[in-house]
Amino acid sequence: EEITKKIDSFKPQEMANVLWGYTVFHMMGPRVQGQGQAVVLDRVPADHQLGRIADHIQQNITGYAPQSLANVLWSFAHLSFCPSLDLMELIGQEVASKANSFKPQELVNSLWAFSALNVDPPQAMIQAVEKVTQEHLREQSYSPMDVSNLMFAWAAIGFRWESLAEHPSDAYLSLAGSEALRLAGGYTPSEFASLVWA
Repeated sequence: EEITKKIDSFKPQEMANVLWGYTVFHMMGPRVQGQGQAVVLDRVPADHQLGRIADHIQQNITGYAPQSLANVLWSFAHLSFCPSLDLMELIGQEVASKANSFKPQELVNSLWAFSALNVDPPQAMIQAVEKVTQEHLREQSYSPMDVSNLMFAWAAIGFRWESLAEHPSDAYLSLAGSEALRLAGGYTPSEFASLVWA
């Protein structure tokens, strides 16, 4: 409640950090402390509070750096909170315009978040993510988890939106397949299952 009262004073990175903190706090779930007392740590802001945060993000979207954009998307996906499609479109356009400045995992997480929220990414984002992640694949910049999440996100997006079925290209898929094979010994069972599904 205090955050939403003071929300107008938050800078973009601060707002992204608050949202990320809420999400991590929620994902930790209940923990036991002391003599068997359970401490509930899964409090999430109410939808109206998340809505205020989303409004703040929309009003200040151009001030969000790549890491902050990735954290916002990751948080929305993990909280199962889909803001307005207008905001998702704006975030997608920002991802597209700043794609070259994203770290490999940030770009993967951003694409994954759109698929997890069942939101059609803007075409500009799809093209930018394909171009930049292809460079990352060539540079072998990805961990096994990154490759698994990347391929899972592409597959989920391709299955949902036929208009995006031409993305990624066959050359991209061939490169990603080679990179997936190179990393074959490093997948967890969950990552391997996601990769097989993709």
